[in-house]
Amino acid sequence: MNSNSETTTKDWPQGPSIAKDMELINLQSTDPFTVFAAQNYLAKNLALFDATKMRTWLKEAVDHVYTNRTESRVPYLELFHRLLKTLRKQCQKKKLPITALDPGYSLLSIIAENQCAATERWIQRGLESQHQATPLLVFLIDIVKLFSVFESKETDCMKHCFYCCERILQCIKVQWSGIVLLWRSDSITVARKSIELIRRLVEVEKESMTLCDGRIDLTDSLFSRADTALEDLFTYWDELCQNGFSYANLLELQEIERTEFFYTPIGSKHLTVDRECLKQCISMAFTALSLAVYRIHCSPHVDRLHDTLLNLLLRLHDYSPQRMDNQVLDILFDFYGNNDEDAVRQQRCILHFYISLDQKERLYMNRIESEHQQRILGLLRECFELLDINPHNLFLYFLYKTGMSHEILVDLLMSDETEFLEFFVEYLRYIEGRPNEFIRACKDMSSDSEEEEEEVVSGIEAVSTIFRDLVTIITLETFPYNATVLVRRLQTIIALLECE
Repeated sequence: MNSNSETTTKDWPQGPSIAKDMELINLQSTDPFTVFAAQNYLAKNLALFDATKMRTWLKEAVDHVYTNRTESRVPYLELFHRLLKTLRKQCQKKKLPITALDPGYSLLSIIAENQCAATERWIQRGLESQHQATPLLVFLIDIVKLFSVFESKETDCMKHCFYCCERILQCIKVQWSGIVLLWRSDSITVARKSIELIRRLVEVEKESMTLCDGRIDLTDSLFSRADTALEDLFTYWDELCQNGFSYANLLELQEIERTEFFYTPIGSKHLTVDRECLKQCISMAFTALSLAVYRIHCSPHVDRLHDTLLNLLLRLHDYSPQRMDNQVLDILFDFYGNNDEDAVRQQRCILHFYISLDQKERLYMNRIESEHQQRILGLLRECFELLDINPHNLFLYFLYKTGMSHEILVDLLMSDETEFLEFFVEYLRYIEGRPNEFIRACKDMSSDSEEEEEEVVSGIEAVSTIFRDLVTIITLETFPYNATVLVRRLQTIIALLECE
C-alpha cells in the first residue's frame, strides 16, 4: 500500500487473482486521476478481497491516516466515506444483511479498536489542517449518521456497529470546540460541514433522550449539549452581526440563484456564510430547544439552561418589534422549501417539541418543588410564541405556499425519501388532542389571506377540501400501501372541520 510506483487500472488485480497483489492499488499517487480510479476500484471491489487481506489493508490505511499529517490522508478519508455510505445505504434499504465481511463493518471495527486518545489526536490534527478538514468532517458526519441507523440494533452485527460508532462518537464530542471554530472558516464547504456536524450531534442526543424519556444521568457530557449549542449559536450570530451581516444580507441569501451549488461571499467584509449555513443553524437551534425540554429535571444543569433561555428570550424581544407578519415562516419556507427531507424533518422536530412541552407542563403542574422547572417551560413556550411558530401555522403555511392542493401531500406520502407519513399521522393525532387550536389556526389563515384576495375561501373550507381530496386518492386500489390508519384520522379531522 505504501509503494510510490505509478500504476494504471490495467495493472490492478482482476477476477480470481483480485486479492493477490493489493500493493498495486496506489492511493498515494501524485496523479489525481490515478487516485480517483483507485478509489473507485476499491469502493467497488474491496469486499471481493480475501477477508484477511481486506482487513490488513484497511488496518494499514487507518494507521496511515492516524500517523501521517500530510495531504496523503485525504484520498483515504474520501474512500472511508464511500465505504461507510455504502454500509449505511445497505442497512437502510435492508436489501442485504450487514455482515463482518462488509468493508464498512471492518473499517468501523478497526477505528473503534484504537485507543480513544489516538483517535482524538487524529481528529484534532485533521480539523486544524485547511486541506484535510473537509474530508474529515464528511467522514465524521458519516459516523453520526450510522450511529442513528444502527440504534435499532436488530442483529449482532448491527449491535457491534452501534458500539463502534458510539465509541468514535465520544472522541468526536471531545473536539466540540474545535469543530465550532470551523464555523468561521474561509472555506464555505468547511463552514457548512462543521455546522452540520454539530447539528447532527445535537440531534443524536435528542434521539437518545427521546428513547429513554430522559431517564439518564445528565451529568454525563453526552447528554448536556443543548445549552452549549445555543450559546455557540449566540456567539456565532453576534460575530456575524459585528462583521456587518444585516437584514438585507438575509434577503440576499434567500434569492433563488443562491443555492449550495452557487456560492458568492456577501457583504463588504465577504462573510463566509450562505443559506445552507443558516439553515443548519436554525435546525440546530430548534433541536437544542427540543432537547432542553428533556433536561429540565436535571438540577446540575437547570440554572445554566434557565440563563441560556433567558438570553434567547431577551434577544427575541429585541427583534420582535421589527418583525413583519409571517416573516419567520417565510424564512423557514425559503430555507427548507427546496428540500422535502429537510422540510419534513423540521416540521416533525417542532411537533415533537410541542408534544414534549405539553407533557412536561402537565407533569410539573401545581408542584411547588418544581417552580424552577415551570419557569423554564414558560420561557420555552414564550420563545416559540414570539417567533409565532407552532405545528399548526407551520403546516398550514406549508399548504398555503405550495398552492393549497392535496397533490403535494400525495407526493410526500408516496416518497420513500422522507418521513412524511410518520409525521402526518403524528400531527393528525396532535390535532385530535387540540381541535380548538387547529380550528383557530385555520380561521387565522383566512383572515391573513383577505388582504390579498377579494374572493376568499375560508381556511376551514380549504383545508377540509384538501383532506377530502386526499382521502379519495389514498383509498384507491392503485395507492401503493394500506393507508387505513391515516384515512381514519383524516376522516375524524374532516368531521371536526365540517362542524364549524
